[in-house]
Amino acid sequence: MKKLIIATTGAALLSGNAMAEIIWKDYKTAGQQGADRVMNIYIAGASESLGAANAQLQIERKPLLYCQPRSLSLNTGNVRAMLDNDQSRVVARLTDDVPLSTAVFYVLRETFPCK
Repeated sequence: MKKLIIATTGAALLSGNAMAEIIWKDYKTAGQQGADRVMNIYIAGASESLGAANAQLQIERKPLLYCQPRSLSLNTGNVRAMLDNDQSRVVARLTDDVPLSTAVFYVLRETFPCK
């Protein structure tokens, strides 16, 4: 976990916009490195951001990114279950260099398509 935190912090300090991107490869190996907490925080942030964007689109009466049922409250656990779903066509096509935030968007769109 120390290696992941150091690498993420280093990437943030060296990047021009001071943001670190976690990629799909990092997510797949996080459990082995003891970085589940970092992943949970990152996934929560990505999910909240997408939810906020969806809410704004709804206010503007524009097409939504995904159509989550009103009766379902998303949390880190159920988003991780979507990411860990071996039956997902989206997950099967993810390459190691895909940003984790993009993977979260793809699985939300696959799980909650707008009709």
